[in-house]
Amino acid sequence: MGKLTLISGIPGSGKSYFGRWAEQTHGVVVVDVDHGGVDRAGLRAQWDVFGNSYDPRPALAKLAQHPGHTALVWGFPFRSIAWLQALASHGAIEPWWFAGDRDWARRYFLEREGAKPEIFDRQHDGLRRIWPQIAAAFGERVIETVAGDGARVPCEILYRRIFGADEAHA
Repeated sequence: MGKLTLISGIPGSGKSYFGRWAEQTHGVVVVDVDHGGVDRAGLRAQWDVFGNSYDPRPALAKLAQHPGHTALVWGFPFRSIAWLQALASHGAIEPWWFAGDRDWARRYFLEREGAKPEIFDRQHDGLRRIWPQIAAAFGERVIETVAGDGARVPCEILYRRIFGADEAHA
């Protein structure tokens, strides 16, 4: 069984970008919840159980079938703190939070096709309101991925931090 990782965070912080990069360069199995990954991974039934009962065990068991690293990339709807707590309580998945400068993250978010500013604002404000619970769940695994000047942390540095320096070139 490989390492299971949750990558979540504010909109526009580079979660999906990092996931695509990690998949292409390091063979990480990425399930991008916000972009159809649940269905592509054949995880719909298990994800629906999780969504309805807060029981992550079927989804975690399915994700754990891959021998290498698997990343669940999820923009984390702010109303879903109970889901995050359920995931974290089982200790089978290591959560990482991508944070960063709000204005630059908003700019990056709005570069997406069909992105609307009110969606970013609503999501960001909701996350800000529950930040104490998010901070408690992610602990020391919060990474500032977007600097105040708009610079992004290079994916290789994120990879080493999340998956370990010894495995950076696996």
